[in-house]
Amino acid sequence: MKKLLLLAIVALTVLAGCTKANPVYKVGVGSVTTIQPRAAVAETAGRIRVNTTIATVVLDKDGKFVSVEIDVAQQDATFDVAGAIVKAEAAPTKKEKGAAYNMKGSSAIGKEWDEQVKALEAWMIGKTLAEVKALPLTEGDIKDGEDLKSSVTITVTDYLAAVEKAVANAVELENVAKVGGASVSSIQPRAAVAETAGRIRVNVTVAAVALDKDGKVVAAMIDVAQNDATFDVAGAIVKAEAAPTKKEKRRCL
Repeated sequence: MKKLLLLAIVALTVLAGCTKANPVYKVGVGSVTTIQPRAAVAETAGRIRVNTTIATVVLDKDGKFVSVEIDVAQQDATFDVAGAIVKAEAAPTKKEKGAAYNMKGSSAIGKEWDEQVKALEAWMIGKTLAEVKALPLTEGDIKDGEDLKSSVTITVTDYLAAVEKAVANAVELENVAKVGGASVSSIQPRAAVAETAGRIRVNVTVAAVALDKDGKVVAAMIDVAQNDATFDVAGAIVKAEAAPTKKEKRRCL
């Protein structure tokens, strides 16, 4: 957990209003997870792909975005037709990968994923959540003819949903000068045996921190997106459904 908070502090964004006396902002973090399962066949390993989209937001007193940070922890684990684990290693987030994500060559606009998401973040600054949600989309993609389409061709559905969650989770804080967010992922694999289904468990721990002008912590927000997918001894998918985060589960009790 210490490593996670340190990463969040490294990712700090200096707020434009940090020079004002006793600034008040609303700060929140939220995540949305989807699971993409693939059964194993003779030629191809089965795969569990877990995408956790994370948003950290800062809003001013008028509900307008001052800062937006979006990232995706995309984690893959594979298994064979006998239910044995082939590979299960946690990967960096898409922003952490940067050019290594290797989207630029196949992008219609010649821009890497991190370049596109940064353009989306910049577009949100100064807007309200309602204005962001009003962005015209066609099947999750920005509608043709929109100015933002020239900079963002990636599907934005989960990004907007994560931002909306972060706004819903936002709390009012005083004396905030900097805000940062980060995540750490781990994968816990289990091979399938006759009595027990195999399982891929992906834990994405997310954190956001807010500091005052003296570098003291005003608030720390931590949550865990823990998602499981199971498969049998023939490599067929048994269950693969995204779950609420640990904090979201607690609210439902």
